[in-house]
Amino acid sequence: MSLVCLRGVTRTVTLPDGEDLHILRGVNLDVAAGEHVSIVGRSGTGKSTMLNIIGLLDTPTSGTYELDGVDTTRLSEGRRARMRGADFGFVFQQFNIFAARTAAENVEVPLMYASGAQLLRRRAIALDMLERVGLGDRADSHPGEMSGGEQQRIAIARALVRRPRVILADEPTGALDPDTGRAVMALLEEVARESDSALIVITHDMAVAARASRAYELYDGVLHEVADPSALIQRAEAGHIEPAGTEIRGNVSSVAAPADLEPAHCGDEAVAASALVSPPPSPPAQVRAPEPGAPRAASGTVSGTVSDAASGAESGASARAQASRIPVPPQAEAPLAEVVGAGEEGAS
Repeated sequence: MSLVCLRGVTRTVTLPDGEDLHILRGVNLDVAAGEHVSIVGRSGTGKSTMLNIIGLLDTPTSGTYELDGVDTTRLSEGRRARMRGADFGFVFQQFNIFAARTAAENVEVPLMYASGAQLLRRRAIALDMLERVGLGDRADSHPGEMSGGEQQRIAIARALVRRPRVILADEPTGALDPDTGRAVMALLEEVARESDSALIVITHDMAVAARASRAYELYDGVLHEVADPSALIQRAEAGHIEPAGTEIRGNVSSVAAPADLEPAHCGDEAVAASALVSPPPSPPAQVRAPEPGAPRAASGTVSGTVSDAASGAESGASARAQASRIPVPPQAEAPLAEVVGAGEEGAS
């Protein structure tokens, strides 16, 4: 049975002129406990929106998202908050750790929203996790005294300190040099494997994507499975780190059910497998619209997402004209509590 199961998930926002912007158009995805899945795609294709939905930071417009058989779309906000804190660990490109706190104090933060032994033993648990990621001797150091790789290790320790069942990593190596990035990915994979956690990684780096047991490309609002992972390895060895568009699409197969068919139900593996179809044609140029509900990092907060719309500009006058009328959505802040597990108190 899948730990993470999405069926026919869509995300649509309405623009000020009344036109609908379809970000996700029917995403199907199954991830089992202990499995490592990577997702690539050009900026603005909806990767972070999908990760926000999986991490319970956003809700789909339609479709079903089940976590270990529980339909999350039917849960109260309080239940979603408790599940987010207990079952998910988030790792971001920019680390999002507190500069004024020591490494140990940063790792302790999620445990402040725990209860019982975890709350009472939070210092000892944090020290054990820092030892696990190779920072046992830096527990009392501040982030400003540490390298980028060491800061990302703090972020990984914080994400894993409550032993989440699902680890969501949004460009975890984007701010690191290649050697440090490889070391960080190896650490993520090792700890996820030991805890039997599902690891879902969003990346632009083909070498990072090729490390997963399964890889997907997101375009046209739908996930497409990379049929031959060696295609990613070959591109990485050739020095190409961006999603390849039509070059990768020659080696993908859609995992989305055709639009005129009902999406498979979660747990129906046979139907899900039968939804595989031949590769679709290359999509037209896409407008890199800012994704809705993208939280930003602020004082005392941790960003709940890394916006897909942050980089690149479409070429062509028509794309620019289209982009000019798409507003920047209100920037919603995701307090640290939302990411690391608040909502325990008084939630129903």
